Order: sequence, then C-alpha cells, then structure tokens
Amino acid sequence: MNDILAIALTKLDEELTNRNLKIEIVICGAYALHLSGYSRSEHTLDVDSITQLHSDEIKHIIESIGNNLGIGPRWLNDQASTVSLPRGILSRAKPIDRWKSIKASLVSREDLIKMKASAFSIRRDYTNKIGKILFYCGQQKKKLKAL
Repeated sequence: MNDILAIALTKLDEELTNRNLKIEIVICGAYALHLSGYSRSEHTLDVDSITQLHSDEIKHIIESIGNNLGIGPRWLNDQASTVSLPRGILSRAKPIDRWKSIKASLVSREDLIKMKASAFSIRRDYTNKIGKILFYCGQQKKKLKAL
C-alpha cells in the first residue's frame, strides 16, 4: 500500500494542530483494510470516511495537502457519509490513536463487508435497470423500422 496517505494524514494532523483545529473521521473502504493489517493487491489513493467534513477551513486544508502531494483534492473524503450504513456501525468502530488533532476510528471488518455488499447490490440493481431501459429502447427502435 502506498504510504502517501499516511504522509497526507500526518501533514493534516500537523496543520490542524498548528491552527488549533480538530477533526473526527471514521475510516472505511480500502484504506481501512490497509490500516487493519489486511494485504490487498490493489492500491488506493483516498481515505473514505463515513463522517461528514463540515468545516470549509478543514476542507481547504485537505485540498491543499492533496494538491501539494499530487494525490488530488479529495484524498480524504466524506462520500461514504451519504450511503446507508449498518445499524450500530459506530459502536463497532475501532479507535486509532496515531494523531493529536485527528480523532480517527476504523469501521469493523464486518461492517466493511456489509457496506461493500450493499454498494454492489445498488450498482447491480442500477445496471439491471439500465439494461432493461436499453432493451426496451431497442424493441421500440425495431418497431419503428418495421413501419
């Protein structure tokens, strides 16, 4: 796994500490697997959090660090905060004590699996709907050609 995210998180912690700011994140996705000690064949270049990033000042700091390190402005993102989460997910999250100004936890392995299965199910349903729409459009096109 690329250590660039560890560097980015350290830089974020330093900047937050210098500005007397704090952030709380609950990490999910591939980086949570990495931090839990699971090896993966593919690399990730972002840290997904199920907690929302509300502060514009903190978002600007995150964007600046990402741009400076060449990993993009959304390297730490809250996109997962908008998905349906397993009941009790926060009670099973495991705290990480690595930073001074970042209060971080890892989503449990069980919840990571549930979230991935849910995401797959949603994408699959969406793909099936698109397939049905395309099939219907193809049928209508055939009918028009017959006229």
